[in-house]
Amino acid sequence: MSKQLTGILLRLDALAEAVEKNTVELRKFRLELFGKKRKVPTTASITFPDWCYEYEQMTINLDSKQWKGVQLGKVISVRGQGKDVSEYVDDGQPTTEWDYWTFNKESAGHVQVVMGEETPDWQADIAYEGHLDACEIVETEVTPKQRAKAS
Repeated sequence: MSKQLTGILLRLDALAEAVEKNTVELRKFRLELFGKKRKVPTTASITFPDWCYEYEQMTINLDSKQWKGVQLGKVISVRGQGKDVSEYVDDGQPTTEWDYWTFNKESAGHVQVVMGEETPDWQADIAYEGHLDACEIVETEVTPKQRAKAS
């Protein structure tokens, strides 16, 4: 083989090695960009089961930060929309009894819904206590427009 041909073959080998190395780097880069699925934030509407004869089913709407905390097992407490109880109060004023939701306090997945605030004179009623698996959960993806508005 001539020296000229040997030089060409050596350069071709070096070129093939560089192409292979760049191909591997390109695959890694593509995997970083497109291979991992980005988690899209979600909100959640949670409705507890028909559990207590005194309180009808209630729903709480959690924002994406609250819902993520619940999913991670953090203790999260949220005040709900409340229930109009004006018809049961004699003073004629609009009255709301608030619902308080606590997640993961006893254990992961535990949820408790308490009606009203406890005071020295009054003990709050438990409207629901159980596991999150028994609740109806509707997750909704947060759109980029909603994310921009929230920040």
